[in-house]
Amino acid sequence: MSTGKLCSLSEQQFVDCDTKNDHGCNGGLMDFAFQFAEEHSLCSEESFPYSAKDGKCPADLESTCSVCIKKGRGDRLPGREVQRRRRHEGGAVPGPGVSTKTFAQNTNYKFIKFF
Repeated sequence: MSTGKLCSLSEQQFVDCDTKNDHGCNGGLMDFAFQFAEEHSLCSEESFPYSAKDGKCPADLESTCSVCIKKGRGDRLPGREVQRRRRHEGGAVPGPGVSTKTFAQNTNYKFIKFF
């Protein structure tokens, strides 16, 4: 963010590597994804592209991918900052949302068509 350039993060890194508490293509919780982001370097989407299937997390991923956010800097992700402000200020924070959360276990949800 300090460079003024937006780096698109790798969704596939979360699918393949955030397996301690989340379950790849079978789902997970946004809170655990934020925790993963705080504990790992985050790769660019370009260097670790989305494949729409579960895969193995490469052991040397963080040293071979193009890193967008270095390990230990995930607590500065915009969504985390919004959460922090909401907790401390007790209210809504102006500005665009940076993440969404959907409870999709209901069978009716599975039949929604997206255009």
